[in-house]
Amino acid sequence: MPGESVFSSTSHLADEIAEVKKQLLLLEENEQELRSSLLEAKRQLSYYRRLVASMKKAMSPPALKRILRSL
Repeated sequence: MPGESVFSSTSHLADEIAEVKKQLLLLEENEQELRSSLLEAKRQLSYYRRLVASMKKAMSPPALKRILRSL
């Protein structure tokens, strides 16, 4: 019977390791998605900062405030 116990314990550990590996892969996929989302957000932020900077040069402050409030 001790042999069965060792086999069962080893099998259980193998199952747990497989589950942890699966979770790790899922976390890595989520990390990649978050990284790409962050990069896209940074691009958008940069675009809007440049847009506001160019609007500041082209418009009077009151007109710019009206436009920014409408957004």
